[in-house]
Amino acid sequence: FYAISPMHSEAVAFLTGRSELLAAVFVFSAWLCLDGGSAPGRRGPGVALFILGLLSKETVFLFPALLALSDWVFHRRTPWQKERRQVHALLAAGTCAVLAARWAVLPELVAGGLPYFSSRLTAALTFPGFAWAHYLWPSLTGLGQCSDYSRPLIPDAGLSSVSAWLSLAAMAALMGGGLWSAVRRRSPAGFWIAGPAFFLLPGSHLILPLDSIGAERFLYLPLMGLCVGVGSAYA
Repeated sequence: FYAISPMHSEAVAFLTGRSELLAAVFVFSAWLCLDGGSAPGRRGPGVALFILGLLSKETVFLFPALLALSDWVFHRRTPWQKERRQVHALLAAGTCAVLAARWAVLPELVAGGLPYFSSRLTAALTFPGFAWAHYLWPSLTGLGQCSDYSRPLIPDAGLSSVSAWLSLAAMAALMGGGLWSAVRRRSPAGFWIAGPAFFLLPGSHLILPLDSIGAERFLYLPLMGLCVGVGSAYA
């Protein structure tokens, strides 16, 4: 399901989507090496793969959070336990090394482009409705795809928009409920709802400003959760 998802066509077909493919290869490979049930001898290769992922796409910085949640849900291990401390310390060291390299060669450590929204509140109200209509629905149906989302196609949501507040509440409930279920109940379903969504955060306008409201290529890693759900239902 992950391989044939219509929503992955932009990342696969466009040369500019190559970073998404590289990031996914290195994230999945590092995850296999550093998973809480893997052998200690895989730590070195796993950290090296993580660093290659960081050099491919900035969203890979969130991989340690995904790994920590995965360890807890599937292996009941925390980052501060003795056998996992070294793994997360190595990941932190790799992250610092890449950040230092970026600082040395780039004019800005993190640059998101010209802001699409005038304020974070406007982004918080507009993005959830956009995600329901232009991320989730096309992902489930293959209908309504578009390679470029910008104005005037997606107007800003106003403070008085009831649908915008409802969309924001529904997204917060879904993500918060998934995270709560994963942390408190160690639920695999909760993990697959909340975990992959970590990689969607940089494209949500809540962390740094972007010059586009969204793009289908941003879904390449986050969509693994939905594909796992579809595959589980099929099985």
